[in-house]
Amino acid sequence: MNGVRAAGSLIVGLMLIAPAIAQDTPAPATPVSPSSNGDVPPQPIGDPRQAYTFADYPVAALRNNEQGRVTVSLDIDAAGHPSRCTVTTSSGFASLDEVTCAVAMRTARFVPATRNGMHVAGTYGPLSINWKLPNDGPELRTGESFVMTDFDAEYALDTHGEVVSCTVVRVGERGGDPCKNAPVGKQMAAAPMRNGQPVTSKLRVTIKYVLTAD
Repeated sequence: MNGVRAAGSLIVGLMLIAPAIAQDTPAPATPVSPSSNGDVPPQPIGDPRQAYTFADYPVAALRNNEQGRVTVSLDIDAAGHPSRCTVTTSSGFASLDEVTCAVAMRTARFVPATRNGMHVAGTYGPLSINWKLPNDGPELRTGESFVMTDFDAEYALDTHGEVVSCTVVRVGERGGDPCKNAPVGKQMAAAPMRNGQPVTSKLRVTIKYVLTAD
């Protein structure tokens, strides 16, 4: 792309463990000085790594014991928003690669690159996230609980009872996207009837995983 590239951007290491997040490289990004021609690359507002939580770990990846490091590069538009995410080093697992880009595209914000004092498009990277399966659970006393996932979504069903779309109703403090793995195209319920004919409907889905110590 015809823009300004951030040089020397940090590589991020993240160990996703509920409830805490341990970072391999906790130091924040170092501001990049203007180049000799006056170009200034995009600079992150805050630490992009902080957006990643245990709730973002794909359920299928957890179930299949998948882990690995994903490195991406972000194209940043002149308004400071990511316009494209490119996986430069794959974890070897599509779900981990996809969620790394999805979180970055949804949450990362930047001070735009500048050229001759004008905002222009640029590139930020590498951004590297190390998805690691948790070896240990959270520290809990007897009877104490930890909410792992908590959200509400609403599925729109067609006259066959199949999911056609998903709307986020509520997301708990652990974050995550309840519509990310919505079963679009699958039948979830028998369609309600009206005057002998099936009609469209909505299905409210509430999911809450609570871990409680014995």
